[in-house]
Amino acid sequence: MGKIRTLLALSVVMFHCGSIFGVTLIGGGLPVQAFFIISGFYMSMVLNEKYIGANNSYKLFLSNRLLRLYPIYWVVLILTVLGGVLLAAKAHTIHINKFEGYFALQGYVPSVAFMIINQVVIFGQDLVYSLAIDPANGHLFFTTLAENGKPPLTTLLMVPPAWTLGVELTFYLVAPFILRRKAGIIVSLIVLSFLLRVCLLYMYGSAVELWMYKFFPTSLMFFLLGYVCYRMYVRLKNVKLNNKLGYVVLILLVLETFLYPYLPDFRLAYFPFGFLDTLYLTSITFAVPFLFIHFKSNTLDNKIGELSYPIYICHKLFFYILRSMHFLSGQFFGLYVVIGTIIFAILLTKLVTLPIEKYRQSRLIRQRSNG
Repeated sequence: MGKIRTLLALSVVMFHCGSIFGVTLIGGGLPVQAFFIISGFYMSMVLNEKYIGANNSYKLFLSNRLLRLYPIYWVVLILTVLGGVLLAAKAHTIHINKFEGYFALQGYVPSVAFMIINQVVIFGQDLVYSLAIDPANGHLFFTTLAENGKPPLTTLLMVPPAWTLGVELTFYLVAPFILRRKAGIIVSLIVLSFLLRVCLLYMYGSAVELWMYKFFPTSLMFFLLGYVCYRMYVRLKNVKLNNKLGYVVLILLVLETFLYPYLPDFRLAYFPFGFLDTLYLTSITFAVPFLFIHFKSNTLDNKIGELSYPIYICHKLFFYILRSMHFLSGQFFGLYVVIGTIIFAILLTKLVTLPIEKYRQSRLIRQRSNG
C-alpha cells in the first residue's frame, strides 16, 4: 500500500506545482480524501490490535500519533520561516510574499498571535479556511468566503498543506471512542457526515465548498470508511488469496489514478461528489484491505510508503525555493519540484522519522513488559 500512498502525495505535488510531461493524476483534493480513508484503516487496526491490554492507554495512543506528525512538520515549518528570512535578506526587504500578510495585519495583535500559535500547535489549522478578518477592527469571524479576506488568512500559512493535519489530529482525539464501537454506529456516523455535506450543498451551494472539504464533521465519513476497510481486512486476512491478487489490485488502482484526467465525469444536483471521485474513493475503500494483506511485509513497499507524509508536507517548501530561482522556471518546473521534494523527503525520513519511530515503538514494548 506504500506505493499508492506515495502516488497520492505526488498527485498533490503536481496539482500545486505543475504537471510532469502533461501528467496531472487525480488533482489535490481527492488524494487527501483517499489519505483520510487509509488513515482511518490504520487507526482502526492499531486501536483494535495494538493499543489493547497493557497498551490500552488514550495518552499513549495520542502521544504516539503526535510524535508521528509533529517533528517533521516543525522541521519544515522552521525551514520555511528561515528560507523566508534568507530570501528577505537577499532581496534587502522584509516585504516578501511569505511575510506580506503579517505586515498587513500590523496592530491586530490577537489575530496575528492566533495565526502564529495556530501554526505551531497545528490543531485548528483547518479552521483558517473558514475564517476572515474584519479590516475595521482586526477581529476574526466565520465565513464561507475566506479567500476574500483582506488579506486572506490562508496567505499567512507557512505550510499550507498542514490544514489536513488539523483535521487528522481532531480525528485522533475522537478515534479511540469511535473505532471500537459496533459497525452499526460507524455506519450511522458515515451517513450523518454524508448528509451534512448534502445539507450544506443544498443550503449554500458551492460557496461552502471549503467547509465541505476542510471541515472535520464532513470529512469524518472518509476516516470511517477506513473502518469499513478494516472490517473487510479482518474477514479476509485468514482467507487464502491468490498471490497475484495484490499486484492486480495495485495495477488497476494505479491505472485508474493515471487515467482519471481523461475519463468522462458528471455530477448530480445536490450530490456532493462527482462520478469519478465517487468511483475512485470506492476503489480505494475496496483496494486497501487487499493491498495491506499482500504488501504489509514488503520492505520496499513500506519504505516507499514512509516517504508519503514527508513528500506531502514539504513540497510547498521546495516550490517556494525553486520559484525564487527563476532560471529553473519553465515546462520542467514541476519535475524539479518533485525531484527535490523526494530527495528531501528521503533525508527527513532517515534523520527524523526513523529515530523517532524506534522511540515510538519502544514505548509500546515497555508498556507490554510492564504489563
